[in-house]
Amino acid sequence: MPNLKAIRKRIATVKNTRKITRAMKLVAAARLRRAQENITKMRPYALQTMDMIASLAARADNDAEKHPLLARRDPPQRVLFVVLTSDRGLAGAFNSGVSKAAHRAYLEMQGSGKAVEIAMVGRKGGDYFRRRNIKIDHSFPNMWERLSYQKANEIGDFIVNEYTTRGLDAAFLCYNEFKSAITRRSWSSRSCRSCLRKPKAKITRSTTSTNRINRRS
Repeated sequence: MPNLKAIRKRIATVKNTRKITRAMKLVAAARLRRAQENITKMRPYALQTMDMIASLAARADNDAEKHPLLARRDPPQRVLFVVLTSDRGLAGAFNSGVSKAAHRAYLEMQGSGKAVEIAMVGRKGGDYFRRRNIKIDHSFPNMWERLSYQKANEIGDFIVNEYTTRGLDAAFLCYNEFKSAITRRSWSSRSCRSCLRKPKAKITRSTTSTNRINRRS
């Protein structure tokens, strides 16, 4: 049976822990607010850029001589999944949701006889696939530390190089789409020429990452 001194010491320890966790909560809330503001401000530019590129590609038609990224390769035989997760856990289903969805799409593609490769952004997704003995062909470590345009451009350059010079037929980006602090959607979009067939893309989104970008005919 603990004595009165031990009880008082325990109470003081709990109070100190409460102060520390409250300070951590305030810092996390401030970071989340800044990140949320950044993503909501950036989204209109990203969507408009996508529409502009789709419109240009549609007018150029399927002409690889004009630009190598305009070459359309259907049906794709060599496919790349670029999976975006975080480096740290304690984020609920943030990492597991997109990892499971990418895993399902990976098995589906592999089952149809396609050569499938995995490029990983973030440590948690890498851990998920390694536990299932799935080879990670490419990795981009420490991408989220001081995230910048140069780091994002590294991923883009890699995909473009694979598509133009190394025989890649299609690349899928698997990621979480931010809705609110408690809501996100895991889905995939197909990059390179194959998703730029016509302007004014109608994007069909759901809670799985196996959906593609559908185009109005």
